[in-house]
Amino acid sequence: KFKGFSLVELMVVIAIIGVVSAVAASSISVIQKNSRDAQRVSDLNTLKVALQQYYADKQYYPNTLTLTAGAQLDSCTGDSGCTNPTKIYLRNTPVDPVQGTTTPYTYCSMRTATNTASCDVANFGQCHYFSLCATRENPSGTTTCSCAAPATGNTQVNPL
Repeated sequence: KFKGFSLVELMVVIAIIGVVSAVAASSISVIQKNSRDAQRVSDLNTLKVALQQYYADKQYYPNTLTLTAGAQLDSCTGDSGCTNPTKIYLRNTPVDPVQGTTTPYTYCSMRTATNTASCDVANFGQCHYFSLCATRENPSGTTTCSCAAPATGNTQVNPL
């Protein structure tokens, strides 16, 4: 009698390993997407806290905010006449966890929650509301980013 496995037994074991590997690979993909989404929500909340500190000091939100790698939120942000910041609220603004993303975080300032006219240089210091947006890979719900300025996303953060 020969010792070893038959061809059928080997094929069954290989098929089972293939199915388990496929299930594991798809689970890992979902976990990675959920992790990046959690990072996006955390980043938006970090920006929200920094913007609220800015508002507490100045009584308005910046009319513009650069959300690129290495940009900072300071007391001169949104003020074209300011060149020497006295306070830094956020040294490095967070960026989307997917490198080269086509839908980065967006910021838009508005006069109020009901007056969504975009703030610009002409109405500097009159921004009392903002919207931060990001696009999540696995959105929960159907929230869309609403802003007078062009903004994309399915996740939105506003002031308290």
